[in-house]
Amino acid sequence: MTAIFRLSETILGAKLFKQITLRPGHPVVYQRHKFVGGCGDLSIAHRPMLRHHPLDLSLQAVSPITVQR
Repeated sequence: MTAIFRLSETILGAKLFKQITLRPGHPVVYQRHKFVGGCGDLSIAHRPMLRHHPLDLSLQAVSPITVQR
């Protein structure tokens, strides 16, 4: 199962897409980031920003993102 999200704002003119994939039997969350367009130098780092409530098994992204369909 894969979900694709887009940051609602641009970064140096670039759109940022985030892909999160869950695979049956895999105990990890796979994620991929893709910058489309834009111009300039950008320093990036890996900092997962997911949270969940102990009584709710769904994950919630905490960045301002929109779902791409």
